[in-house]
Amino acid sequence: MVKIGVVLGTGFSGDLGTERIIETGYGNVRIFEFEFGGKKVYGVKRHEELEVPDIMPEKAYMLAFKWLGVDIVYATSATGRLTENVVPGNLLIPHDVIRHGIDERRDTYTQKGLLMHGAPSTIFHDDARANLIAGMHASEDYVKNLYKSSETLESGFFYEGIAHVVSGPTFRTPAEEQDIRGRILVSYNLPDESYTEDHDHLIGMTAREAFAALEMGIPYALVLNCTDHSSYPNHPSVTHPQVLEALNVSGEAGFKVLEEAVRITPEDYINPLSIPIASELDFNYKTVSEKYPKLADIIQKELDSREN
Repeated sequence: MVKIGVVLGTGFSGDLGTERIIETGYGNVRIFEFEFGGKKVYGVKRHEELEVPDIMPEKAYMLAFKWLGVDIVYATSATGRLTENVVPGNLLIPHDVIRHGIDERRDTYTQKGLLMHGAPSTIFHDDARANLIAGMHASEDYVKNLYKSSETLESGFFYEGIAHVVSGPTFRTPAEEQDIRGRILVSYNLPDESYTEDHDHLIGMTAREAFAALEMGIPYALVLNCTDHSSYPNHPSVTHPQVLEALNVSGEAGFKVLEEAVRITPEDYINPLSIPIASELDFNYKTVSEKYPKLADIIQKELDSREN
């Protein structure tokens, strides 16, 4: 039977059921087991201790998911407007990501005694994206009805796009966002013209957790929830209270998509991914287990399974 993980961002208010604590070596993780979309799921609060994205414990909770045998992970993320088409209230399922000026070392399990090279084409996995896309189709009427009384949120559904990930907690300045938009336009002149200019873009801080999921060999995808205009020209600048106010409504829309994606996920789904280690030459159990015993056991178990 499929095991599903859900990353609970800001705005989730459902019943979290029972909980358990898992020590990962990267910190303790509270994992909640509850009914969602007609299935039992494992959930984790991304910002449980008010961690900003640069210090959120994504390596801890993705390792905890792996330790529990989770086969697929869905998430939502509050984001801001970056280009013209996607506006507050809209939902977007990205197919790719660009990181801007963040410490990539924080997103990897690679360390002394362990070397990983994840294949970037799988950063948002096709299986997880397909279920989210189906979930978004199933949620359209619900979301449109949810937004009827809102004066600031518009319903809109985008089934591919690019997540631009920046550090926090400070939002990007108008000049910084203009620089990003300028680079998007420059890339339009590259041979694959459809890659950026013909796709839609949102800017946020938490999609970086996809890299931890990739290294744990877990299919992962997320819904980007546009909550604000960020620093888009001729619109009010974003504030944290404004984001929270938008999430009171749009957060429910994002979690409705996750709920439908969970419902759609086949009970007999089998995770097709493996941890991105080429061979035992890239792993030293003794060195890694001294500080991260669960990580070492997870990797050794996978290496053993390859031999069988």
